[in-house]
Amino acid sequence: MTLTPQSLARYSLFIALWLLVWRLSVLMEYQPHASLWFPPAGLSFAAFLLLGWRALLPVFIASFLSTLWMYWLDSNIVSIQQQMTSAIWFGFAHIIAYGFGGTLCGYFLQREQRQNFPKQIYIFLLFGGATTLLATFSGIIALHLADPQLQINFMTTWLPWWIGDLAGTFVMAPIFIIVIMKIWPQLTDWTGIYQQTKAPKVTSKNQFVVKLLVLQLLLAVVMIADNSLANPALAFAVFFLSLPQMWIVYSESSWRAIVSLALTSLAIALWVGLLGMSDSAITYQFALCVIAANAYFGMAVPNLAQQNQVLYQQNITDGLTGIITRQHFIECTEKVLKRQILNRQPVSLLIFDLDHFKTINDTYGHSIGDEALVSAAQAIKKLIREGDLVGRFGGDEFLVLLPNQNLSEAEATAQRLKRDLPTIEVNGLQLPLTASFGVIEFQAHEQVQQALIRADDALRRAKHLGRNKVATAP
Repeated sequence: MTLTPQSLARYSLFIALWLLVWRLSVLMEYQPHASLWFPPAGLSFAAFLLLGWRALLPVFIASFLSTLWMYWLDSNIVSIQQQMTSAIWFGFAHIIAYGFGGTLCGYFLQREQRQNFPKQIYIFLLFGGATTLLATFSGIIALHLADPQLQINFMTTWLPWWIGDLAGTFVMAPIFIIVIMKIWPQLTDWTGIYQQTKAPKVTSKNQFVVKLLVLQLLLAVVMIADNSLANPALAFAVFFLSLPQMWIVYSESSWRAIVSLALTSLAIALWVGLLGMSDSAITYQFALCVIAANAYFGMAVPNLAQQNQVLYQQNITDGLTGIITRQHFIECTEKVLKRQILNRQPVSLLIFDLDHFKTINDTYGHSIGDEALVSAAQAIKKLIREGDLVGRFGGDEFLVLLPNQNLSEAEATAQRLKRDLPTIEVNGLQLPLTASFGVIEFQAHEQVQQALIRADDALRRAKHLGRNKVATAP
């Protein structure tokens, strides 16, 4: 790692930020060395996630200095050697856990490249949970190695330690990703989080503030009630804050949802520290993690819905011509038939294919042939009525559904399309486009497949008549 004056300044700024965040978390302790969450865990996780092993030295220095600072704040009579030993052990324990977890998380997230946001959320939560659990165990081991005489009750220590680190990581890591990208602007925004800060706002700032105030008011009611009334079960009411938080998630941008989540978590930590609610601390720690996870999966829902919509459009749309596929045409036809039968209205069907299409491909090439198909499909789409339906049957064959037209009216429509089709210009094609049409009217209780067979028979008769013809089937 080459240290230029600029990079040295950035690493120094990061270390100062880490220590500041650590100090603020200390101020929110509800009892000595017990805070509802540990935001520096989120900063370390975000640093390794974005910077990889380049974050090793600054994170180690920050955790080393925080340990010495803790001894100074406690005014414990401990030798300098003991303080240094503890700081080194804690520093190594911290960077080993967050180094491996954060770097691996960054690797797997970067592979997704924002193409699968729900999967990215899952990866972030999975690695966040595993990393903080590893950090808990390594931290407890480090405490024992630094001072073998220290009596540590593992069973009562590991869970609040882990959930505190987990809450700090789940809630604050996205915020710290933005901060780190501000410090290192040359980093690529492969997470997409920084880009969210520039996304258009869904609602006005005043509306967002109102939602935040409602959320904070509900939080205050829960916290005061829990502290005032002798009922431990009241603490579980904090989980209902997922509802107003999800209101913000679904009605605001992702960035505002992340900010709301961070502010709510900060408020919960402040309330617990201010009121000294140690008996309910573990409940609120779990609440922070659950509310954060719900919010992130809530952010993924619009992305998932958009992906499903894209897949649906790909499934029903012909990739070449842009009109609907045969299968979707049949599905839509069945729905129209049911409606028309109830209304006792006629429905007709056209099937046509381009004349001498094989000759066009052989003479001008398949690219010109594809262009002819696209031009024909788009032209027919413009020439039919708004309520009509056009789809690709396969190859150079197309289908047109004509609701509210009987056989004679449908034949007139086919004649009009046959007349207008040669006026279409196709780049590189020196021949006019013509087509042969088969026309039928749906009979009572006739299935779509049966109608297609009759229409195809009519199309064959049109070809036998010399092509560029219209034939009907009774």
